[in-house]
Amino acid sequence: MSFFNLTFNNNENTKIVDKFIDEYAQWHNTGKTPDMGSLDVNYTLELQKKRLDENNVRKEVVFDTKESSFKQALKCFTVTDRGDYKSDVACKDYKVTETFFVNNKKKKKNVVFMPFKPEHWDAMDGLWREYKDREDVDVKVVSVPYYYKNYDGTVEQYSTSAEYPDYINVLSEDEYNYEKDDSDEIIIQNPYDGYNVAATIHPRYYVRNLLMHTDKLIYIPYFATDEIDAQDMRADVSMNSYVTMPGVVYADEVILQSENKETLYKKAHRIFWRRKQAAVGEPA
Repeated sequence: MSFFNLTFNNNENTKIVDKFIDEYAQWHNTGKTPDMGSLDVNYTLELQKKRLDENNVRKEVVFDTKESSFKQALKCFTVTDRGDYKSDVACKDYKVTETFFVNNKKKKKNVVFMPFKPEHWDAMDGLWREYKDREDVDVKVVSVPYYYKNYDGTVEQYSTSAEYPDYINVLSEDEYNYEKDDSDEIIIQNPYDGYNVAATIHPRYYVRNLLMHTDKLIYIPYFATDEIDAQDMRADVSMNSYVTMPGVVYADEVILQSENKETLYKKAHRIFWRRKQAAVGEPA
């Protein structure tokens, strides 16, 4: 494909990308600096290696292109100047599998679930059980403070007689500080931040704050809805009350109840959805 004298993804250039990725993987696993890396790339890798060594951390990485959707992905580009103001450009996505070792011991992935009501725990329970059964994952559940908004702008903390299942150890905000933990994944189910006129979670748990303290933010809707016809304009408008909220827009991954729902979310977001992973699974 050619555009403005740029030729995209020819075979030779994608081979160059693959070769660099092989060298990049070797750097993670053996420390050998990539021969194909630019001065800027290799300088950045030297700084990263220094920080890892200072903290007795070692990282093993595997890159793969065989899967069509990637939970953690790296996009790699290369540009080759062909003269006469023409260039070859190649771009490929790679699945990234990272394993960290601290003091030569495998580091567990730190995953935090943040429900805001016991009544909605069912939406998270399936994924929680999946993570809980993995030996390489340390799972925490933190109950997020939830408030009703009054007409005068004040708030009242939500209270309920409902309880979380007794097989879950639920931490309060006083028992867990996500800002110090810097978890690998945070999983939320309230997408609204301050945009719900009737209620809100504590601003400390707004998406813009969580994103600064996790590698990956996952959103699972706390509700299930009837399937919607993509041609139904009234339903399309009503979806804006939850599809365009911060938790959906800024999450790295969104878990939805059906492929039809994924299509509708894509339609609502268009540009944003290109960098997002969507998984399908009934939330409740």
